Amino acid sequence: MPYPDTANLPFNATVIADGFTPEPPDSGGGAGPGVWAVLRGNSLVVEERGGTLALPEGERPHWLSAGREAITIGRWYGRPLRIARMSAQDPLPSPFVAEPFNATGERLDDATLTIGGMAQQILHWERDSRFCARCGAPQDRLPGTWGKRCPPCGVEHFPHIHPCAIVLVKRGDEFLLTRKPDWAPGRYGLVAGFLDFGESLEECARREVREETGLEIGAIRYVGSQCWPFPSQLMAGFVAEYAGGEIRVDHAELEDARWFSPDAMPASIPPRRSIARWIIDRFAIGDRGPGTRDQGPGKLIIPFRSRRIAVSFVPALCRLAVALWVGGAALFTFVLTPTIFRTETRDAAGRIVGYLFPGYFRWGLACGAVALLALLLARGKNWMPAAVLLVVMLAVTAFQAFHVEPKAALIKQQIPSFETTPKDHPMRREFSKLHGISAVCNLSVIAGGVVLMVLL
Repeated sequence: MPYPDTANLPFNATVIADGFTPEPPDSGGGAGPGVWAVLRGNSLVVEERGGTLALPEGERPHWLSAGREAITIGRWYGRPLRIARMSAQDPLPSPFVAEPFNATGERLDDATLTIGGMAQQILHWERDSRFCARCGAPQDRLPGTWGKRCPPCGVEHFPHIHPCAIVLVKRGDEFLLTRKPDWAPGRYGLVAGFLDFGESLEECARREVREETGLEIGAIRYVGSQCWPFPSQLMAGFVAEYAGGEIRVDHAELEDARWFSPDAMPASIPPRRSIARWIIDRFAIGDRGPGTRDQGPGKLIIPFRSRRIAVSFVPALCRLAVALWVGGAALFTFVLTPTIFRTETRDAAGRIVGYLFPGYFRWGLACGAVALLALLLARGKNWMPAAVLLVVMLAVTAFQAFHVEPKAALIKQQIPSFETTPKDHPMRREFSKLHGISAVCNLSVIAGGVVLMVLL
């Protein structure tokens, strides 16, 4: 897992703990060159350096207008770290670019993203705390903190952090995902909402699930949290068990809500840098990455509508192909093989054997190829070990089809009267040896198929 704990998620202080030393805004911050986190709308201004994105360094950037206040918030590896906001209309000269916080490419590294998020949260507080919420008078800074004090009425204000509960609801192997109307096409996420008066975080999670989807949840447990500076939330994550009810979507909040499974995922889920994705990966799909994972370089791209069909139909096709393959191996091993030795019989069983036996290995190879192709397309539950096992099973069946059985058939043809030939005859012994090898191969395929069914 890229993030072993929620503390390691971007926007949390742990990510920059090694290089960042916080300082209060009235510390002076020192003069001279530094590192700059400049916001432009909902984007962070960075410099392109040989394919990487980095925060601007040096003296105050010439493209940051003189009227924009810069605040020193601490030191980044010993150099002053300053934050500021520029107008979205101000031009940016090359090699500087404004990289959106929600860019799908995730080009910003975690530390840069976290510094940008902290700048976003602080500048939001600085803008909204200029005037007293009680009397409207301008406020002064409280020494050594980010707090403000209103001189006329004496009220003190501190940064407003808004707690939210975000919850994954599980029902066996299924889990509840919801979709808001303004999200990207096909994107589904977790139920989430702000804490209300008189609520614990757990009570908030229960209420949000009930209000948005009509479902009731039972046992609930806290799993971690993430600072979410858009503009100033703290996301407290929970996993809950389904307790009852049918989905009734509150269309004032949501566009859709439904049950999904690791083998039937939506077209898109939250990015890996969010606590929502962390919870889904760890507690819903086991960090396997669903078949509809976020697209990137070198990844299979399936059109949106086709992808929905693929993620639900393809895994079932894989299991069906494996079941037919293993069933054929079991039939051949325990029913057909003994009958083959009685070639003089001309009863119905003998005719069935004569029809089925020549095509069994082609049948097995075809089923195995279909199963492998379906598995690689879906890339769902435990797909990597399952694919390796499928390749081994295909190799065993191919060994039977192209080496063991042709050699056994040739020996049988060379013996004039196979049934009356003594069992200690060298060619009869060689045939029995090959028959034993074939049986072991079949049993291996059967065992592999059982393991595959467990993996899938």
